[in-house]
Amino acid sequence: MYGKYHEGDANEWRDDATAIQLATRAHTAESAIWDETWKQELTAYLPSSRDVALSLIHGMVVTGQPQLLCIYDQVGTDNWVGGHAILTYGYDGGNFEIYDPNYPYRADNPTASEREVPYTLSSGFSNYLSGTTAGNSGFSYNVFLHFGYKMFHPFFSFIGLYSSAETGFNDDTLFPTVTLTDINTDPVGTTPTDTDHDGIRDTTASKIIISGTIKGGKNVVNSTLIFVSNQKFVVPVDNTNGVFSQEVPLFQGNNDVIILATATDTFSNWAGYHKEVIKSTASLAALTLTMTWGQDASDVDLHVLEPTIGGTEGRHIYYNNTGTGSGHPYLDMDDTYGYGPEHYYATEDMTLPNTLDNSLYGTYEFRVHYYADHDSNNDETQPITWHVSARYLAYKDATRNLEYWVDKSWSGSLSTANSSDTGNFLNSGSSWSQTYEIDYARPNPADYGTPSPPQNVLP
Repeated sequence: MYGKYHEGDANEWRDDATAIQLATRAHTAESAIWDETWKQELTAYLPSSRDVALSLIHGMVVTGQPQLLCIYDQVGTDNWVGGHAILTYGYDGGNFEIYDPNYPYRADNPTASEREVPYTLSSGFSNYLSGTTAGNSGFSYNVFLHFGYKMFHPFFSFIGLYSSAETGFNDDTLFPTVTLTDINTDPVGTTPTDTDHDGIRDTTASKIIISGTIKGGKNVVNSTLIFVSNQKFVVPVDNTNGVFSQEVPLFQGNNDVIILATATDTFSNWAGYHKEVIKSTASLAALTLTMTWGQDASDVDLHVLEPTIGGTEGRHIYYNNTGTGSGHPYLDMDDTYGYGPEHYYATEDMTLPNTLDNSLYGTYEFRVHYYADHDSNNDETQPITWHVSARYLAYKDATRNLEYWVDKSWSGSLSTANSSDTGNFLNSGSSWSQTYEIDYARPNPADYGTPSPPQNVLP
């Protein structure tokens, strides 16, 4: 069953919803039979070790199935301090071959002490010393009983459950379904989407709102537990529509997200399960372009073409379209009489107007234009020498409070001034410098040695 119904991470059993539901429903179906039989079997007749051994062998021969061997630690008269249930699937060489769920790692060694209970007709059962209960308390088991209800429980009685499990209980589930909602779902939610198509939801934010629905199941779910990078949030669920939402902080990198549908703040009584990864590339962005020139009585202009994103061309920012007051990057001033400076500012609280993810990242272009010469020599245009410097925040490691800045600079000269067609960034006139690029790339936290977010550790 483990291999057949395994659905999630090999290291994470909680996401194997089909196998968990199949085992739960099979166990629930047998609970009533168990409750009605075991006490009666125990009180009606206390068999000898020979009776128990032959009953186990008879059960395996008749049904072709493993039989339930119950073991107890009896200390003194009627003082039973521990009990456990194991399966025997054969008898060979003076031993009942068993499977003890407390020792699944012994599956590759059938002759290990945890896989055998010694028995002979002359000596009876030997103590099963290695067994421990699920609570990990050691017991020396010295009472052995065969509870025979499996004799009356043939395999085909579970065929309906197996058939439903083959389709993941799609039409008959007792577990609620946990679904995350985003801008593409109905209802619309706030969970980030996969914007770069790598199979992982991603965001540039360091704080997000996870939203979703919990629907179906046997009982109404009033709350859910959300774990994000080992941080726990108890979140109410609207029992009229199953909607929930919660603001959570994110670390830079891949954040492990687990959602458990549960009626209380507990790890043990949950049914619905959902697991995802949300990648945060959160890093403050800031970019400044500064232009100066070396001559007085001259009008030189900085022109910036913002990134084209998703097919939408960026703005042309210059003296006649400064972008000031828009909440987006802007040009601070137009110096018409010499030296500068003129600044293009893209600060951490701004976004590009055509951005798809509220960021400043992309490829910027800039040019320098010589607009007019205002000196006293009307016969000649004085040459100007210009300088442009760029400084941008390549990455901010919020975890360790570290900032990585990049500085670049360019210089050139122009000897022709022209005040016509200045709104055309692609103007080919001699009063314009060549086009320069600044590739302001989205940072990858791994490139800066940022530690991975902590993974969820559940009990």
